[in-house]
Amino acid sequence: MSRNSRHLVVLLSLVFFTTPALAQQASCLANRYLKDSFQSLTVTNDILFAQAPLDAGGTQDLFLDLYEPTSDPAISRGLLILAHGGSFDFGSRSDIEDLSRDFATRGYLVASIDYRLVAPNETDTLAFLDGVVKARSDMKAAIRFFVEDAAGANLYKVDTNYVFIGGTSAGAITAVNTGMWNSGDPTPAYLQTILDNNGGWDGNSSTNTQHGSDVRAVLNYSGATARSTFIDAADPPLYSVHDELDTMVRYDEGPQILDSGAVIHLAGSGSLKTQADLVGLENSLFTIWSSADHISYFYDNAPLYELPVIDGSSLFLHNIICDQVLAIDQQEIDVAVDGRVAHVRWQGDGGSQSSHYEVELRLDNELDWQSLVRVDVATGVSGDREYNHSVSDLPSGIHAIRIAEVALDGRRSYSSEQAIRVFSAGTDAIESLYPNPSSDRVSLALNLAQAGQVRLSVVDLLGREVLIARDSWTEAGYQSFELNTSALSVGHYVVLLRSRAGTSSRRMLIQR
Repeated sequence: MSRNSRHLVVLLSLVFFTTPALAQQASCLANRYLKDSFQSLTVTNDILFAQAPLDAGGTQDLFLDLYEPTSDPAISRGLLILAHGGSFDFGSRSDIEDLSRDFATRGYLVASIDYRLVAPNETDTLAFLDGVVKARSDMKAAIRFFVEDAAGANLYKVDTNYVFIGGTSAGAITAVNTGMWNSGDPTPAYLQTILDNNGGWDGNSSTNTQHGSDVRAVLNYSGATARSTFIDAADPPLYSVHDELDTMVRYDEGPQILDSGAVIHLAGSGSLKTQADLVGLENSLFTIWSSADHISYFYDNAPLYELPVIDGSSLFLHNIICDQVLAIDQQEIDVAVDGRVAHVRWQGDGGSQSSHYEVELRLDNELDWQSLVRVDVATGVSGDREYNHSVSDLPSGIHAIRIAEVALDGRRSYSSEQAIRVFSAGTDAIESLYPNPSSDRVSLALNLAQAGQVRLSVVDLLGREVLIARDSWTEAGYQSFELNTSALSVGHYVVLLRSRAGTSSRRMLIQR
């Protein structure tokens, strides 16, 4: 028997002879939904999923592009429906092809969908909000399209227990409102009127409303809702990423002036997390601190943040799909910093399938996580138990800590990441450098332990000093500087801070 034939026999055995309980979780094996598991993808374009009514009469055909692993052996799989950005008046499903492929290579069935757009440069606030409601209706129709198929022909092999939605910018606003805004929420009268005019809570984009449109989680890439109070404990878990100083879709809650001049009230990811924490909803927020860009993590800052964002999103969904065996409590992770020591506390019930926990650290300006210590699961104890570990000798900077729960078969589930700021007494440090990569200007934040002579400069990889930003007496405390890097050639550099306390450095990449 050939090697391929033996593999086929094993595969068929897994498909047909696993117990029902294990079959539901079989796709969790071999890091599916967690890491790149499939090198070859099949893409099917222009699948009609709904015909939505137009205000002027007639209907608009709505299509989706489907991304899936080629020759996928899974008999049921998690579905991720994504919507593109574009201020609700432009954009197309091809805009998020890379994002769709990123998730499909990890084993998700991914659908990139159309939704109805408003007139270009719409200045009427109510007309713009009508477009948001229509997009919500269209996404609900996409969900029902797959739920109906699963109940009938089952062409797409969707496990309807694991239907996820998400999007970027306007697409994220669509997804958040689809998943979080429902009939039990305190909806302003003007929004309720718009909703009623578009088919009510189920929408009017398709007629198969006998099928449900509930989702298991929402991926929010720089999106918002009309009110943070739309979030309640009954909503699906929420994973958000947002630039802290985003001027296009605000991070906090308040009025937002759109490019067209229309003004709407938005509750961005920061305020959504505050509300989610308040009501006890499972959630995670990845903030790009000090960034005034919009979705920088997929564009200008992609070299630094794109992979961590995709990894974090996948881990969040993976933990939900595989939660019957891995149950790290994301709401009970706590980190307290004392000097150069981080004291980590978490709770876990150490289920029967759990082997141990690992404390993981990602250093400032690094992409990779390192496992620091193994903590065995407590045996003979029922219910949650508190665990503690201290991480010593941390360097200055803004780092991240998380807890990994490792199952007996090697699968891993992760807690939310906790950012920590470490500043060693008696030392000076470059606290932040943004944006990085950069082109013409870079903002620096320094933390100086004491006043004194400071030399702040940029050196190339040969050690040559190519730019001197400061060489003078500087007061103690936090100091902000802006470097004009327009004269620097494209490439890698090191920013050096020299003082009586020693030397601190940051890597910098110039791109144009």
